[in-house]
Amino acid sequence: MPRSRDTTSDGEPAFSPSIALVSVARDVEVRLAALLEPHALTLRKYAVLQRIATTPGLSLADLARGARSTERGVATIIRALVESGWARAGTGPGGLPAQVTVTRDGSALLDRLRREIAALDGEAFDSPAGAALVSALADAAAESAPSSVPPPE
Repeated sequence: MPRSRDTTSDGEPAFSPSIALVSVARDVEVRLAALLEPHALTLRKYAVLQRIATTPGLSLADLARGARSTERGVATIIRALVESGWARAGTGPGGLPAQVTVTRDGSALLDRLRREIAALDGEAFDSPAGAALVSALADAAAESAPSSVPPPE
């Protein structure tokens, strides 16, 4: 029987960088979710809170582009952040959140999570291969900055 191009000479599946990346990412995602869950945060909520804190004055559209989401989707996240006490927002057109800022409690939470995530990064990527992966991921992230990708419809 001829050998498939997706297997090695010994019949094992051929290496797939996509599968390897997803496998590594899933491990880190589970560990990151465990850090965020006690604060009723998801990765997306954390990312929006972080972006609000680091880039004041962003519009809902800007936040949606950065989160690769819709304005309504980000508005839902902001409402959850406000209800948790991590952010505050005025009301804009159509009842959507406007003038979003991070509260003192939200800033303290972000500081704590930055330290915890840095420790997680240190554990997850503390090897020569891990360091090379971090470098490659930084390059890939720079090439695919969110501003170049339109939000999903």
